[in-house]
Amino acid sequence: MQIILYDTENDNNVLNKTLTNSISYNIKLKNDTNIQEPMIILKTDDVINSNYAYIEKFGRYYFIEDVSINSNDIYTLTLRCDVLMSFKEDILNSYAYIKQQTNVNEYYNSNYQSEVKKEVDIYKSDMGIGENNSIILLCVGGVGIG
Repeated sequence: MQIILYDTENDNNVLNKTLTNSISYNIKLKNDTNIQEPMIILKTDDVINSNYAYIEKFGRYYFIEDVSINSNDIYTLTLRCDVLMSFKEDILNSYAYIKQQTNVNEYYNSNYQSEVKKEVDIYKSDMGIGENNSIILLCVGGVGIG
């Protein structure tokens, strides 16, 4: 069985990841393993700096979550399946029918593009609050309530 290690700079939610610096290793599974989150043990003289992998027999791509270095140049790779890359052909060839709910939520506007924007205002004063006093300020919709 073969594992190919890669480097990728893409985010986890990117469907077509750019894979570089491929290094191939032959491996044998000696214990039961989980196909979704396998742990692979490699003996190599190379330092493993990769962050992505592909196991041919499983036909899946994996994020390398952790690399543990053991004695005698033995590495333990903890992998997690990248569902988007593993099943990208199925995803790209699929069709979807989206239907909006008949009971419309009056607080949700599906035609409205929203943006979260945070503004912070700092007000400085030469007055102290006092030792046993506190102030709570709550802002809702841009209106201050004290």
